[in-house]
Amino acid sequence: MRFIFCFLIVFSFSLCNSVAEVISYNDNDVVEDFLVLPNEERDHSFNVRFTPAEGQFELTGMQIALFDNYGDAGSPGMRISIASSENGHPASELLDSMDVSSDNLVMSGEEITWNEISFPEFDLIFDRPDDFHIIVNVIQNDESDTLAVFVDSGEFQPSNRSGIWSSAERQWVHLIDLYGMGHNFLIRAVVRYGAEDYAPNETEVLQPFDVFLNSCYPNPFNSTLNVPFYISKSDHVTIGIFDINGVYISPVVSDNFQTGFHNAVWEAEDFTAGVYFVKFTTADFTTTGKVVLIK
Repeated sequence: MRFIFCFLIVFSFSLCNSVAEVISYNDNDVVEDFLVLPNEERDHSFNVRFTPAEGQFELTGMQIALFDNYGDAGSPGMRISIASSENGHPASELLDSMDVSSDNLVMSGEEITWNEISFPEFDLIFDRPDDFHIIVNVIQNDESDTLAVFVDSGEFQPSNRSGIWSSAERQWVHLIDLYGMGHNFLIRAVVRYGAEDYAPNETEVLQPFDVFLNSCYPNPFNSTLNVPFYISKSDHVTIGIFDINGVYISPVVSDNFQTGFHNAVWEAEDFTAGVYFVKFTTADFTTTGKVVLIK
């Protein structure tokens, strides 16, 4: 199991000795609207499927255009994950992941501003032109934090490349199925072609996550805490709450879950304000996160 959370964000790419290319499906910045997550259904993830032009390439970064939600976006961060593709949706195995804090994100206003984010530690080397997905998940530190990602008009290039994770249906849903048009998020992949640059063993660097635990939100919270998580195989998941002294005080969930993204909820209206710890456990993985309950 390998967890890489890289906090190095740069707003320019330095690529040498090979050709960098941007893979884009956004109709040349012709923008109609944007999609805001989380929503009332607690959907919390965006994704776009990409197809490289040739075999043997490295995924070196991404570009994303975010809207300021009329000045009411809060201070969201985002977790970026990479996955291979199965039937047009992200496969269950995540290839790598990184967090981007709100301090490193620029929200567009009247003009589109691209956030250019590099993946310096990913080493995502592909030896053939397979499809892959870039997944963006919302990190909330407050219940007002949202991410609004621009979508294209869907008129010039209808496709099923973009989708969201539906918490209600517990599956990925294509935007074309939601809106009847082939909207694509303004999310781009930056790849580096040039097979001569790669050592023979570099194509073996991809190691999947077994468990992917998202940041609990909102945090601080005043009554309801969301604990979103991802598992790459069916497993028994236990989530419990502990007080500042390490005493177990409340269950959240203890059940079998299928592969995919899920969201557990702790209703804490009967508990006093203070610091608590959320313990997440599967058959072979345990992690703990701190949350703050306010009244």
